Amino acid sequence: MFNYQSENTLATKKTLISNPIFYFFLIVILYSCYDYYDHISRPESQFEMYPVDWALFCIAAISSLIIIMFSLNKLLARIFKKDWLFFEVIALGIWLSTYILVLGPLFNTLFWKHSELHFSFKPTAFLIVLGIYFLFRSIIYLIFQRKIFSLRTKRPH
Repeated sequence: MFNYQSENTLATKKTLISNPIFYFFLIVILYSCYDYYDHISRPESQFEMYPVDWALFCIAAISSLIIIMFSLNKLLARIFKKDWLFFEVIALGIWLSTYILVLGPLFNTLFWKHSELHFSFKPTAFLIVLGIYFLFRSIIYLIFQRKIFSLRTKRPH
């Protein structure tokens, strides 16, 4: 039984590492750590005075990205029985619009009561972010030798 669990864990790690979305999340987490440090190291700023509150806000934002994007991508793949890069773009777009319109202001109210952060939806910027994401993810998909536009069926798990 112990061998089964360790093999299962190893298989999960291999699947996670071979999934290109893992690297996107890793980059987001690393950049967010840098951004957090940048904010709290500003002398006499509210971020410096309340680093725990800012950490909670950042953790909530990153967690919402990972949970929503990963879940929607998996849900779309399961519904359509396909594994398309386009599903990731849709999931990112849904998270981004939800974050700007609902979650960002909610997290501001819950975790960052020291000032009001400004969230405004700009359609052009929204489309540019999705286009850049699609471009970079296409390159990563090509590195992993996955088909970007194919109508193939979902990979077996």
